[in-house]
Amino acid sequence: MPMILKPSNHGDGTLNEPIIIGDVLINSGDIVVGDRDGVVIVPQNKIEETIEKAAAREAKEERTREELRKGRVSIDIYGWREKFGW
Repeated sequence: MPMILKPSNHGDGTLNEPIIIGDVLINSGDIVVGDRDGVVIVPQNKIEETIEKAAAREAKEERTREELRKGRVSIDIYGWREKFGW
């Protein structure tokens, strides 16, 4: 669901207080990351874990790209040939 946020002229506003956009609670200290695919909110207490998981995923994807550059095909890289009997 696309959301368009407009400036509000209802007073000075507040700082460091939770807000809700759609059905998502965003607290002070949370990280908001967005790109053309969407937006994600990373709660402050999950930032380190999220960075570790993102780094691990990127390393795994780089290993896969390296195998593809060597000429291997995805059905072999991911073990689909054995799993699905191809």
